[in-house]
Amino acid sequence: MHEFELHNVTRYQALDAGGEVTILSQINTGLERGRLSALIGPSGGGKSTLLRLLNRLDEPDAGQIERRGKLLHSYPVRQLRRKVAFMPQQTTVFAGSLKDNLLLAQTFCLPGSAEFSQHSLNAILERVGLSPHLLDRAAADLSGGERQRLALARLLLAEPEVLLLDEPASALDPPAREQLGQFLRKQVEAGISVIFSSHDMAFVRRFADNFLFLSKGQIRVAGKIAGLEQVQDPEFSRFLNAEGEPC
Repeated sequence: MHEFELHNVTRYQALDAGGEVTILSQINTGLERGRLSALIGPSGGGKSTLLRLLNRLDEPDAGQIERRGKLLHSYPVRQLRRKVAFMPQQTTVFAGSLKDNLLLAQTFCLPGSAEFSQHSLNAILERVGLSPHLLDRAAADLSGGERQRLALARLLLAEPEVLLLDEPASALDPPAREQLGQFLRKQVEAGISVIFSSHDMAFVRRFADNFLFLSKGQIRVAGKIAGLEQVQDPEFSRFLNAEGEPC
């Protein structure tokens, strides 16, 4: 069963000098529900744009996107972004403590609901691998990996059904990448669909179920990670050999 289906999806970008460039061209694909799916390919291939289309941070210029059989634009935007949560490559940490940052999830995503309990805040920190004892610590003092986990905790408080992550492993050292991968696998086991972009092929091979290879705005290869090495595509082979190294 597909979480998303894309039908002839095209996206252009206007140029400062006039005219436009094609970012995605007539994309037709499905992204499986309850799987860890990786978007891979060279920079500028359209990976981040595709992620942003899936929760309407961006809109296609042509074509349609469906989520679970329903047109994406028929979902109220606030409701969609609670259920399909996006984390950019540069995670945002706000002034104040970890608790202050977590409570922003209520302000942005769940207006009018009862304030999160201390128990729920402790539980969400433990879920992402942070100690509840850090709740009152200044968020500015966190390491890069801890900031990322805080951002994930903030997303999870809204109980999303899909996580969209743009290059989540790019700024992490090897132990933190391993922790992130294990965390994402647990989310999939809990029924959350995870779709992420990455240049780190070691990370993709270790943790992803499926992959889409995007280049110049088109999907050249799609399949399961188990069959990745059997793909016969010259451009894909060049990517694996030249660009598919850990960032």
